[in-house]
Amino acid sequence: MANSKRRCSHCKSYKLAEEMKIVPVGAFCNQECWYLYATKSTDKVVKFAKKVVKKKVAKRKKDFYLDDKKRRKKAAKEACHAYIRARDKGKDCPDCGRRLGEHFHAGHFFESHMNPLIRYDENNIHGQLAQCNYFRDDPVAFKETVIDRIGMKKYLYLQRNKGGRDTRTASHLLHIEQHYKRKLKALSMD
Repeated sequence: MANSKRRCSHCKSYKLAEEMKIVPVGAFCNQECWYLYATKSTDKVVKFAKKVVKKKVAKRKKDFYLDDKKRRKKAAKEACHAYIRARDKGKDCPDCGRRLGEHFHAGHFFESHMNPLIRYDENNIHGQLAQCNYFRDDPVAFKETVIDRIGMKKYLYLQRNKGGRDTRTASHLLHIEQHYKRKLKALSMD
């Protein structure tokens, strides 16, 4: 086979087999084509390796965030408060009786940091004007308004379950977050 031609793996040109540099990865016109092919392949391998590492890091990050109680608690609080704001939009403030505007707080009847067991209970959270949430003028009137809104039975439930220790796991907080996101979505569809 004195006249057989082979194709260069890098530049794709044909040359006589005797004139080519033949290595296990292919045949090349000369040393330069072999070097360029090797560096090009190395770049591909490096890019692929970076992509794989990036995916692994993203998965580890996602798993960490799913298991991170602090992040889950914040996300559950945001989802719960977003639902309360949507639910109570256009209602009156339970503390002062004025109409809630566009920007108002999701205020807790029983303080959230002192009562973690009912922190995410929607009967304990009501839309309030910011000044009423920070400086409650008449606690008795606020209590009566809340009882009128939720009923005595639910008020007594909140009263019985206040206090305690927060033993929720990250997965339970994720469940709470998803629950309120579904409720918000259902509320916005109406």
